[in-house]
Amino acid sequence: MKRTNCISLTDVTSSKTFVDTIRSDNSGKLMISIDGRVHEIGINKKNDKANICIANVEIGNMPWATNGKTVSLSIKILNKGLSAGKKISAKLSATRSTTEIMQGMCEYGNMDINEIKACQVPFSFRVQADSIEIAKFKLTLSDGDKNEWSEFFEIPMKKAVPEIKDFEIADGKMVTVVKSGIDSETIRLGHGNGDGVANPGESIVLLVKDQDKNWRTDLCFSDKYINPFGINIRKTDDWDPIYHYASSTKYNVALISSDCPENHEVDFLAEYCVSDEPLHIFKQGIIKINVKGKDTTSPQISWVRIPGDNVVHVKVYDGSKIQSVKAKFILKENPKKSFEVVLKDNGLDGDQIEGDNVFSKRIPDQKFGIYRVVTEATDWYGNSLVEECPDTFVLH
Repeated sequence: MKRTNCISLTDVTSSKTFVDTIRSDNSGKLMISIDGRVHEIGINKKNDKANICIANVEIGNMPWATNGKTVSLSIKILNKGLSAGKKISAKLSATRSTTEIMQGMCEYGNMDINEIKACQVPFSFRVQADSIEIAKFKLTLSDGDKNEWSEFFEIPMKKAVPEIKDFEIADGKMVTVVKSGIDSETIRLGHGNGDGVANPGESIVLLVKDQDKNWRTDLCFSDKYINPFGINIRKTDDWDPIYHYASSTKYNVALISSDCPENHEVDFLAEYCVSDEPLHIFKQGIIKINVKGKDTTSPQISWVRIPGDNVVHVKVYDGSKIQSVKAKFILKENPKKSFEVVLKDNGLDGDQIEGDNVFSKRIPDQKFGIYRVVTEATDWYGNSLVEECPDTFVLH
C-alpha cells in the first residue's frame, strides 16, 4: 500500500470535517472508508486551488415548498479543496420557465479549507402552477480569481391543501384500519401508552377518517423534533390481493424526540390512497398535532443479527439517546446455561460504526450450540424494554 494525494472528507449532516489520505494498491484503485452518512469528498493534489460545492439546502420559511408561495432557501456551501477560497459568490437559476427566481444572488466572502458557510441573505423562488411537482435549480459558484463551479439540485413541490380535522393518533393502541385497499384489519400501530395523545418518545401513525374507515398516511414534515438521530420508519400496505401485481401504499411511523417541548405544534402533510378499482385515488391534507407530556416510552428494537462471526448486532432506536443495551444468550438445549454481554455503539470490539444506533459485541469462542437471545435496552430517561428475538442463533 502507498499513500498518494490528500483527501478531505466532510460529513455534511453534522458539519464535521476529517482529513485523511487516499490509499491505493498496485492496480491503482482508490479505497476510501466511509459510513452511511452523507459525505462530500475532495481529492486534491497538494496546494490545489479551492473546490467549492453545495453542502446543504434547506427551506427556511415553511415546512415544505408549496406551489404558489414564495419559498426561501438557505444554501450552505463547502470548500473541499486545499486552498482558501476568496470572494466566493453564488447565483441561483432555474432550469424551467415555470420557476421564478425572486432572490438569486448571494455573497459568501472568503472560505477556509474544509469550511462550511451559510448564505447571509436567503435565496427565494416561486412556482405558481400547482401541476409542478419538482423544481430543478442550478447554482453557479465563483471566486475572485474567476474560477467557477456549477451544481444542480431539486426541490419537491407540494400543492396547497386544506387541513384535515378528522384524524386519530395511533400511539401503541389497537385500531381497525383499511388493509389492501378494500379489506380491514385490527392491529396495534405505533409505540407508546396508547392514549391517543402524542407524547415525547412515542412512535405514532396518523390515521385519517374517510368513508367511515381509518386510512394510514404517508407523511411529509420538516420538524426538528420528529425522527431524531436519523431515524426514518416507513412501512408498506400490500395491495396485491386486489390488483394482482406488485403494488402497495406506504405509511410513516413518526418518532417524536424525547426533548420535544410541551404543547409544541407539528405540521404534517399527510397523503393516503383510496381504491376505486381499477384506479388509485390519492388524497392530501395538513394534519396539526400538539405534543404533550413526558417521555415514558421504552426503546424499540429493529432487529438482532449474528452473521456467523460470533459478533452480535442489535439495532435500537428511541426518542432519546440509548443508555445501555444488554443481550442474554440462553442455550436452547439446556436453558439453565446462559451468559450475558454488554453491547456498545463505539466502533470497537465488533461494532462497525460509532453512533449509528447499532449496538454490537464480539462474543468469546463458545462450545457449538443454538442459542435464544433476550435483549434489554434502556434509554436516557430510564425507560427499559426486555424482548426475546423470535429467531435462534448459532455460536461456536
